[in-house]
Amino acid sequence: MQAYVNDRVMRFMGSGRVFKDNQARINSMDFHRTEDMLVTASDDDSIHVYNTASGMLTETVYSKKYGVSNICSTHSQYCVMYATRKPPANSNDLSWYSLRYHDIRRNEYVRYFRGHTGPLNTLAMSPKNDIFMSASQDKTVRLWDMRTNLCQGLMQAPGNPCASFDQQAGAAGCHDEVL
Repeated sequence: MQAYVNDRVMRFMGSGRVFKDNQARINSMDFHRTEDMLVTASDDDSIHVYNTASGMLTETVYSKKYGVSNICSTHSQYCVMYATRKPPANSNDLSWYSLRYHDIRRNEYVRYFRGHTGPLNTLAMSPKNDIFMSASQDKTVRLWDMRTNLCQGLMQAPGNPCASFDQQAGAAGCHDEVL
């Protein structure tokens, strides 16, 4: 049996739970693939972790200096990846666009991934292993391995790219270009 999402189906959908823990707009969120967990990133520089089975807030940490956007669950239920939200104070500081691998249980950074020279558009984790992709306004898509901070692959895009994984492989696209 196939389920189709159309206008009629959408009218019957509703909110399962409303969370009011953020002081500002939620800019990204991600469900963990195997745990009952949702992580949210907010413009108030907070990361909230929710237990989706109970609907309860379980953890809150902050990234006040850099802000947080494009949050992504990793294979560990205690770690997330995210990008900087705030612009750099010095426009020559390219390390500002580093991706951050954050252990939220210990509230410490595990690793930084440097290479992008502009704000991040998308961040995508592989469903199969510790590989992830990042697509940036610097017109690059980078392939990373969470076990090392060295970029494993680089693709120049003709426009502003985005990236995603399905169950088999990754894909990247930009503007009206073909995947």
